[in-house]
Amino acid sequence: MRLFRVPADNPDLTRAQFDAFSKQIPLLYFILISNTIAVAYTYVNVAPDWLTTIVPAVLTVLAGSRTFWWLRQRRLVRSDADILRNLRATNWLTLPIGAGFTAWSFALYPYGDPFAKSQVAFYMAVTVIGCIFSLMHLRSAALIVTLIVDVPYVLFFFATGEPTLKAIAVNNLLVSGAMVTVLFITIATSPISSPAASRCSRNRRRRRRSLTRTSALPISIHSPSYRTAAASSPSCRAPSPMPNAGKSGSQSASSISTASSRSTTITATQSATAS
Repeated sequence: MRLFRVPADNPDLTRAQFDAFSKQIPLLYFILISNTIAVAYTYVNVAPDWLTTIVPAVLTVLAGSRTFWWLRQRRLVRSDADILRNLRATNWLTLPIGAGFTAWSFALYPYGDPFAKSQVAFYMAVTVIGCIFSLMHLRSAALIVTLIVDVPYVLFFFATGEPTLKAIAVNNLLVSGAMVTVLFITIATSPISSPAASRCSRNRRRRRRSLTRTSALPISIHSPSYRTAAASSPSCRAPSPMPNAGKSGSQSASSISTASSRSTTITATQSATAS
C-alpha cells in the first residue's frame, strides 16, 4: 500500500509536487472535458439522453470545479501540513473520478456502431495516457488511475471478442506499462525525491524544532550568550570610577608618604639623644 500513499517524510518534495500539480491538473481536466464532450456528441442520437447529456454534464461540472480550484492555488501560500492534506485528497479523488468516467464509457459502448465503439476505445486509451502524464509527479495518483482505468479496459474489450479491440487493449496496456516504468525511473533518479533528500529534509525539520524550543527557554547566567549580553548591556557593566577618584587617590598616597617621613625623622632624633 506504500505505493498508493503520498509520502509525508519530505516536505520539499510535496511542495514541489503541489506546485507542479497547480500547472498540470488543469490540463488533465481539459483533456477529460474535451474528450468527454466529443464522445457524448457522437452518441447524442443513439444512446439515451441521461447517458449523452446528464451524466456528461455532471462529470464536466466536477472536472471544471477541480480545474478552477487548482488554478486558484497558484496565487496562494500554504503550509507544509496543508499541502500534504490536499495532495492526499487529490490522490484519493482520482479513484471515484476515474471510476466514474470509465463506467460512463462502458455504458455508452453498446449503443454505438463499429465506428462509435472504436471511438470509445480510443477515448479511454488517449485519456488514460494523458492522465498518467499529468499525474507523473505524484506516483500514487498515477498508479491509481492506471489500475482503475486500464485493468477494466483490457478485461472489457477482451470480453467483446473483437480482434481489433483486443489489439487496441493490448497496445494500450503496453504503452501504459512503459509509461509507469518511466515514471518509476524518473522518481528514483530525481534529486529531490531521493532517500538522501528525505534525510536532509528530516534533519532540517529537527533543527528548526530544536531552535524553536531553545529560543523559548530562559538564558542561563553561565551560558556564553548571557555573558555576551551582559558585556554589551550597560546595566551589567562594572561601575565607572568617580570623576575625582584619581585625584583623591594621589592625595591619599602623598599624605601617607609625608607621615612616614616624619615618623622616620623623629625616630632618628630620639636615637641620637639617647647615645
